[in-house]
Amino acid sequence: MRKHRVFVMFLGVFLGLFTPSLWSQATTSLGGQILDSSGAAIPGAKVTIVSLATGAARSTTSNGSGEYEFSQLPSGRYTLIVMAAGFAGVKQPPFELLVSQPATINVKMQVSAVTSNVTVVASTAPLLNTTDATLGNAFNSEQVRELPIEARNVPDLLSLQPGVTYLGRTDANSGTQSNGNTPTDSRSGATDGGHSDQSNITLDGIDVNDINNGYAFTSVLRVTQDSVADFRVTTTNPNADEGRSSGAQVALVTRSGSNDIHGALYTYNRNDVFHANDFFNKQTELAEGEPNSALKLIRNVFGADIGGPIVKNKAFYFLNYEGRRDTQGFVSNSDVVPMPAYRAGYLAYVCNTPSQCPAGGSGNGANAAGEYTLTPSDLQGMDPLGIGPSAAVESYFNSYPQPNNPTVGDLLNTEGYSFSYNSDSSYNTYIARLDWNINSRNILFWRGNLQNDSEPGAPQFPGQPASSVSLTNSKGFAAGYTLLLSNNLVNNAEIGLTRQGLSSSGLLNGPYVQLQSVTPLQATTASSSTIVPLYNLIDNLTWTRHDHDLAFGTNIRFISDRSSSNALSYANASGTFQYLNPGTISGDGAAGFDPGPNGYPLVASGYAGDYNSDVMGLIGIVNVGNITYNTTKSGTNLPVGAPVTRNYRWNEYE
Repeated sequence: MRKHRVFVMFLGVFLGLFTPSLWSQATTSLGGQILDSSGAAIPGAKVTIVSLATGAARSTTSNGSGEYEFSQLPSGRYTLIVMAAGFAGVKQPPFELLVSQPATINVKMQVSAVTSNVTVVASTAPLLNTTDATLGNAFNSEQVRELPIEARNVPDLLSLQPGVTYLGRTDANSGTQSNGNTPTDSRSGATDGGHSDQSNITLDGIDVNDINNGYAFTSVLRVTQDSVADFRVTTTNPNADEGRSSGAQVALVTRSGSNDIHGALYTYNRNDVFHANDFFNKQTELAEGEPNSALKLIRNVFGADIGGPIVKNKAFYFLNYEGRRDTQGFVSNSDVVPMPAYRAGYLAYVCNTPSQCPAGGSGNGANAAGEYTLTPSDLQGMDPLGIGPSAAVESYFNSYPQPNNPTVGDLLNTEGYSFSYNSDSSYNTYIARLDWNINSRNILFWRGNLQNDSEPGAPQFPGQPASSVSLTNSKGFAAGYTLLLSNNLVNNAEIGLTRQGLSSSGLLNGPYVQLQSVTPLQATTASSSTIVPLYNLIDNLTWTRHDHDLAFGTNIRFISDRSSSNALSYANASGTFQYLNPGTISGDGAAGFDPGPNGYPLVASGYAGDYNSDVMGLIGIVNVGNITYNTTKSGTNLPVGAPVTRNYRWNEYE
């Protein structure tokens, strides 16, 4: 083709004067040239493209150079029929047009006295984009359905593109690596050197980016494998109608109904029947007298979809529900708990001079060589107040489970505690789409998405509730209108709302105190919520004039980012030796709880930090208090416990 593409960006006000005030869905285009057997152009040929799914047809006429153009076409399967006076008609075999990937089909016609005859030509080579300079691959619905994807997350297929770097993601529960995004490394999902937060993802033309995190390839509205008709990622050289950011431009399209009723019921199960147990989990189970049982990883995905006509050749529907239930076992092995002697008021430490501390020669008689143990009476004598170990702390320590993990803690007074637990997560996705071919020049569509997810976090200790529960209630819609003003003037318009809804329900509900030497017995996780509604208005107008295609468009976004959290809503206190003066207990030379001035062996310098923490915990010293006074922007004080809210807004005009 010799057509030239020109993209002009201008304000929506000018667009309103030029054409009806409308908005646009994700589309593609088809063009080519009509030639005779000698390669000469055939002007005035009637070219008709017909959707195989809905029967919708559009026609145009080849220009003086024999060229034709169909712009702003929905993706899907089509056939092409060409008729010209003095030539036999030609019908192309079915072919597929994919979103954001312009295609070219050149047609050769044979001279014939009977022009009404239509010849079906042989299958052509795969359609290639010879229209613009964009680079990137497109996936059709068959590829989306058939390619194996972890957890059926369609955007993960984008990581298969050339030039994409996709790193691991640390799971919040297990700490293990899995495929996906990472909040601490913007290279995960980097495309041709562009950082992950520079990618742009749309669903049916509407912005569905994760505004706050900027994760690559992540749609705020979940799309299922059965709901995606096709998608394309432009990795390099995006056109002006994509833009917004410098990274990958991802266009996803939802399936629509057709003249035939199609439906599916499906279920997938991943179980742990043949899973081997983790070595360290096995040792923990043996120590606790529990059976040797592998961690669970059970995933059930199930759903149904159906699509068909409401009125044949006119109105169509598509519905999809997908549920997912995960039961996954994790091992928590980072808790630090008091050892039996420490619970009883004994404090052991490593001696600076090992010869002063023979095995079993001090304290409660349980010392190894080079260690010393201070008894409760020793600590009471060292205490300037004459109190010694806190009775309240000893009672608190005895509420902890017994240690079972010698890889954590100082191993003299504190030790680790490991346990396994199951996390049950629930995910639900609802998708609906309606299409209405009013007539050959007016087409409407509407698409709605809703998801409800629940993901519990880890409990602090066995038998406790989850420290937090994350909930997702994101929803959105898109509505579009295609208007053929003439055979060479097409306007696509769209309005959409993408509302990201996230919340985390934690256990923090009042003031709290923490000891430095052990893990808190109860979690103090905050509660938070984030609501991000994004209103998107789009209009694209394509005008084919002689050998030129001119495209005019606008893309407007109104974004509100509202969040709240009670993380700073309650006072808290802790025993923190670093805030003492001079910031230590061992080696400070004062009387108090430094063993040296009290006639006991000096603490080894390498063990001083552990000794300081253990003294603060056992004696019950609380020396740091924190309180945040929160006010509104007008200066009114918020009551204790009231969450602090933030509200940011910005608009984008293109």
